[in-house]
Amino acid sequence: MNLGSDDTRIELNRVENNGFFGLAIVNFCLVVAGTPFSCTADPPAFDPLPENNAAVDNVFVNNGTNPPAGQPFAFAAADITLVTFVDRNNCFSGNTFGTFFSVIGAPPACP
Repeated sequence: MNLGSDDTRIELNRVENNGFFGLAIVNFCLVVAGTPFSCTADPPAFDPLPENNAAVDNVFVNNGTNPPAGQPFAFAAADITLVTFVDRNNCFSGNTFGTFFSVIGAPPACP
């Protein structure tokens, strides 16, 4: 899980048989919503938005098939999950995967 990180490159990995997700790039504030951590009442001292991350030439197999019971983000279970509300220059190229979840549409390609 890439939780609000910036400028990472995830490359040449084989990720398989994870019940929840293979790779998730997510906005920190979305994940902690509804918990004792509140980005609204107590903003983090860091930028919670994942930006400029690249997933390149990875293989994802059989991920997202059995998310934990009661998990509020179970709907986002997939080989690759991108949970941000706006495009922050996260990109995906050359990956092999079966399932992808994003609230902003298809996986943006890397330049």
